[in-house]
Amino acid sequence: MKKQLTIIITGSIAVVKVADICQRLLQTGEYDLKCVVSEHAQQLFDLSELTTIIGENQLYTDFFDESTGVTHIDLAQQTDAIIVLPASYNIIGKMANGIADDLASTVLAAASQKVLFIPAMNTVMYENPIFQENQRKLEQLGHQFMPPVSGMLKCGVEGIGRLPEPVAIVTEIARFLAQRPLSRKRVLITAGPTRVYLDPIRYISNTSSGTMGYELAREAQRLGAQVTLVLGPSALGDLPGVEMIRVETPQEMYEACEKEFAYSDVVIMNAAVSDYKPKTVATKKIKKAGETLILELERSIDILATLGQQKVHQLLVGFAAESENHLENARGKLVRKNADVIIANDVAHFRAELHQATIVTRTKTVPLPAVPKAELAVQIWQQLVPLV
Repeated sequence: MKKQLTIIITGSIAVVKVADICQRLLQTGEYDLKCVVSEHAQQLFDLSELTTIIGENQLYTDFFDESTGVTHIDLAQQTDAIIVLPASYNIIGKMANGIADDLASTVLAAASQKVLFIPAMNTVMYENPIFQENQRKLEQLGHQFMPPVSGMLKCGVEGIGRLPEPVAIVTEIARFLAQRPLSRKRVLITAGPTRVYLDPIRYISNTSSGTMGYELAREAQRLGAQVTLVLGPSALGDLPGVEMIRVETPQEMYEACEKEFAYSDVVIMNAAVSDYKPKTVATKKIKKAGETLILELERSIDILATLGQQKVHQLLVGFAAESENHLENARGKLVRKNADVIIANDVAHFRAELHQATIVTRTKTVPLPAVPKAELAVQIWQQLVPLV
């Protein structure tokens, strides 16, 4: 299947090279293109050559043109990658500061995935501290930049700011896409603890921080997926580009998962869900009345098993936090829950700096080394991506 690219063309003098680059991309046979041309870019080159190459129906110039039936949301979401080529000083400043006042900037504002910027501008503009700060801001959010090259500029001055050669740009776009194997995949992840209440202010919970699921969500988003993170009570902040659904109880977590499950391609149940809940919940604070208090508990909803029964096309991944017999228990859970993968870990690592896990499927067992959770998330996805 060909990769769908949304190319945003902005007001740099280097726009004259875009038609050639688009033709080279199409000649590879690997891509379909949609091009969004900003108003400033339209003043700098003749659109006829580009229209001939990509087709009139694949060219978008007017935010208010409803004749195509394609919106800025479609251009931002229904694509494998967004490439800003050439990326002007202006569009990078808009993106870095949340400005969306035309079709090009609005497509970027609606993008939930990382963007590849290929800037071209005069040397003094490129070296301007404001531009450099805007680039750093976008890079910190995970967006990528292909740096310009040095050479003779249109103004007759030699310096950095030239658009790289077309063959180098085509290679860089292929490299960028290779980093995004989960493009157009929807990933649902649960993380953190849950709470089951005894009365209005007391509850039973556990020590899960939610960090492992949080890092799995971050890495999935970096790999190009559209990610939803259902997070139990946690001090963790929002992840840019990730839909965050904050819940508290097992039932709330299940309802959030049930809503997203049918639309998901990969589902990772990392949350430490309470296995039991009080059979009755007091409507008022429980008062002290003796030396002991007996609680009668019943099973909470088993989210992983319930989703396992509903599974159609999803890759369903569970976690098994164990104190002993890790692999035996993980294999048993794999079958009982109708999961595709179980990630076995030791409860002793719940709050440890280094975390070790083992990937268990029906055909293989892959132990992973003890590393920080952010690095472990990368290794887990390296094992999961081939299964998606």
